[in-house]
Amino acid sequence: MRFTELICFSLILCLCSISVSGSLSGISKIDKRICELKRKSDSLFFISESFKKVCNCGDDGDGRKNGSRSFEGWADMCRSLWKLESIEWKIFENTRDEESKEIIYYGCWNGPYGKGEVYARKSEKGDGK
Repeated sequence: MRFTELICFSLILCLCSISVSGSLSGISKIDKRICELKRKSDSLFFISESFKKVCNCGDDGDGRKNGSRSFEGWADMCRSLWKLESIEWKIFENTRDEESKEIIYYGCWNGPYGKGEVYARKSEKGDGK
């Protein structure tokens, strides 16, 4: 009787360890996926928010001279932090009438955490400048 109990206990112990091992493997896969999603969302948030901050920083009036240096710094910083394959930015001007103009900023990137685009707008009501 003692030997039979030992065999049953060993069999139950093996089944439990297999079940726990499978559960831990599943948890490990989920944890890796969560880390990947967190890195992706962090990169999207950081790149787009830093782009918006660069767009709102002061420039020298035409939105380009000091702005281009700021955008180049933004692109270099994001490229190195997030190991981006490519990152670009463009500035478009739209003059609705003589008193107001609108500047539209566009940024796009491609990297290991996916592709992204961000837009920002800055309206200026003229003082004759």
